Amino acid sequence: MSKTSKISLFSTDIVQIFLLLTLGTLVPSSCKRAETFPALGEQVASPVDVAVAPGEGYFYALNADFDRTFNAGSLLVIDTEGNKKSAISVPRLGRNIAIAGNDMLVTFDADGTSRSAEAILYDVSTPEAPREVTRLDLGCSPLNTVMRDGYKHFAIACENAGDAGGILIGTLADDRTQTTVKLVRTYGTARRAMHLDPVNELLFAFPTDYGMQTWMDLDLDDS
Repeated sequence: MSKTSKISLFSTDIVQIFLLLTLGTLVPSSCKRAETFPALGEQVASPVDVAVAPGEGYFYALNADFDRTFNAGSLLVIDTEGNKKSAISVPRLGRNIAIAGNDMLVTFDADGTSRSAEAILYDVSTPEAPREVTRLDLGCSPLNTVMRDGYKHFAIACENAGDAGGILIGTLADDRTQTTVKLVRTYGTARRAMHLDPVNELLFAFPTDYGMQTWMDLDLDDS
């Protein structure tokens, strides 16, 4: 009897310890802390594209943040001596920059949260201080952008549109805040390399098969 009594008391002690440990692990989990990230500032981190500003006195470097170290990207403004003049905070998955005249279009991919793929149009009439004008929802992952000075249309190639790739055509409105973009083609193969011919109003878009790239030409009919 005494041996059985000791086992019973020992079992009770184990249950009490287990309950204390369980409560100790549950209480902290109910108080979630917001994630904190270091400031990107004027650092160079995973740059994905660079472009020359009007007047060639400055250039812009687009920082991406693929590994979510900073949870943000940036657009660095750098002078011809290599001095960083400023850094503009932007979405973290930057793709590319295109400049035509005083218009600069910067594209970004969706980041897996509520933020979707988009393009931001900037006014760079003051090259050292780009000013955001409007944002455009893209609906697909941008690959490349082409614009031409003095021409109101621009093109964005993307993937994850339709079967695989797509082409979006945008129109720069006189009031730049009213600029629009829409998907006009979807393809089975994405097209990254593009050339915009404003004189003949033609867009040349070349297929890119990321799964199997070859040296062969690919003949496709556009509808």
